[in-house]
Amino acid sequence: MDKRPKILYVEDDDSVFNAIKRQFDGRVELLRGATLEEGEKLFWENQMTLDLVIMDGCINSTAPNTMPLIRKIAKTGFKPIIACSSHPCYNRFLIDAGCTDEIEKSEIVDYTLNLFNIK
Repeated sequence: MDKRPKILYVEDDDSVFNAIKRQFDGRVELLRGATLEEGEKLFWENQMTLDLVIMDGCINSTAPNTMPLIRKIAKTGFKPIIACSSHPCYNRFLIDAGCTDEIEKSEIVDYTLNLFNIK
């Protein structure tokens, strides 16, 4: 049985996702939602085994558009949901929609490893 934390990262930028995945180096089970639809589908399919959701602010858009999905996830009581936009000012919209914390993309790996006490 896999004991690694299972994380859903909703991120449309291939280079960002791949860099984060490399840095995790297999220490977590990382699921990727590259579209809002894919992120929602992965959440519903895995919600009972997910440990963390990390949400970008803009998916295939230049304006924040992930708030409706955040609201759906937050409505289930799932926590934590982390806001992580390349535009930190957008994180406020995500927090207002139901994210429980906010971080910069450069902090994703350290934040997650610390959260789950992984070396």
